[in-house]
Amino acid sequence: PMRILHQWIYNQPSLTRFAQDFLEIHPAESNLYLVGGLVRDVLLNLDTSNNDYDLMVEQSTEEELSRSLAILKDKGQINAFFKVGKSFPVYKIQFRDRAIEMDLALARKERSTGIGHSQFEVESSGITAFEDAKRRDFTVNALFVRFFQKQDGIGWNLIDSFEGQTDLKTRTLRAVGNAEDRMSEDPLRILRAIRFVHQKGFHLEDSLKDVILRYGREWIPTVSPDRIQEEFLKTMVVDLKSAFGDYLRLNLLDAAFPKLKPFLPKKANPIPENASLPVDFSVELVFPTLLTPWLAGVNFQPSPGALRNLEGILRAYHIPSPRRTRTLLANLCSLCCRDTTPYPHSIQEKILNSATGKDCRFLYEVYSAEYGMRELDNLTNPPPRISGQELIAWGFKPCRGLEDIVLQARELQWQGTANLEEIKERLLAQFTDET
Repeated sequence: PMRILHQWIYNQPSLTRFAQDFLEIHPAESNLYLVGGLVRDVLLNLDTSNNDYDLMVEQSTEEELSRSLAILKDKGQINAFFKVGKSFPVYKIQFRDRAIEMDLALARKERSTGIGHSQFEVESSGITAFEDAKRRDFTVNALFVRFFQKQDGIGWNLIDSFEGQTDLKTRTLRAVGNAEDRMSEDPLRILRAIRFVHQKGFHLEDSLKDVILRYGREWIPTVSPDRIQEEFLKTMVVDLKSAFGDYLRLNLLDAAFPKLKPFLPKKANPIPENASLPVDFSVELVFPTLLTPWLAGVNFQPSPGALRNLEGILRAYHIPSPRRTRTLLANLCSLCCRDTTPYPHSIQEKILNSATGKDCRFLYEVYSAEYGMRELDNLTNPPPRISGQELIAWGFKPCRGLEDIVLQARELQWQGTANLEEIKERLLAQFTDET
């Protein structure tokens, strides 16, 4: 791991050049560190192409930091910087080549004043790196790379205050200090721990797992819906089968989405054993996949207003694309019940060619064996479509019932009737009689 880290830093000229430029002008006692998940993932030899570059300065002040960045900008060593954050300052640093963007912040310590991420007292002036490491969530996230000046350039060493390297080797997820204190400070850390289990191959250390089982149901509702759904979705897209089971076993699902309890599966693995999920399983498919067993329980014929009510709940939890989810589930119901209509082939064609068609096919194929759905019809080599305008030219009025006529015309084509005059006569006879 250390060789991997050394090689990685060697291949980051923008990072090392900034570190050298910054240390040349900043007060000598203020060490510069690379911190956060990037250090962890480099040591694990994981893909870091999407990681943020988080830098931290210890034993400094906001005034000193602003002054140093202004000097670097005046010298042309950085292109721009601007400050974000209310409770503590974070500086966004941009370079002329736009290759990377870095975040630079002061080391800080936090004192929790209650349950929830917003209830903190933050101190960021003159704080040491060790004090900052103590407030981190997990030991593997408290690994820092310290940069220092040498005669021949820039040097670095790894700072490990809480045996994070040992936990990396055993893939153990352990809280920094007392697990109950760390999780109560920000209960979203509970959901983040589950994500690390599935995303990075960690296992929960016993005291951390005990805290999750004891307090998870109580603490998770104190977290905002935005943060819950984002963490949940990040975890589910990695391994929905296994991750959903952990949410159930650890009693976290009802705590995260209590109003969705009637709609979500009750068993640990709702996905059929022989079903395979695509490698690029998307965030937008997570809830439709989990909600399909509920639809099967009502024979894909939900009561009037049920899908509308479900959309409202998804919206309340700030789950992405609630309207699309409702449309997708409605289309899945129509596809499953197509044989109860006079035009099953036309319904299938219409749904699978719609904006949600690809996802609808995926859900149908995942659950078809589990719920006894018959195979989709082979609708290759489609005949030229009869448009609504042609039907109007035949004498049909452009009213609400025209869609049924379009579907019936298409069904006749799929059944083998190719002669347009014959289709016209049959439609005129059928729908005139119905009228």
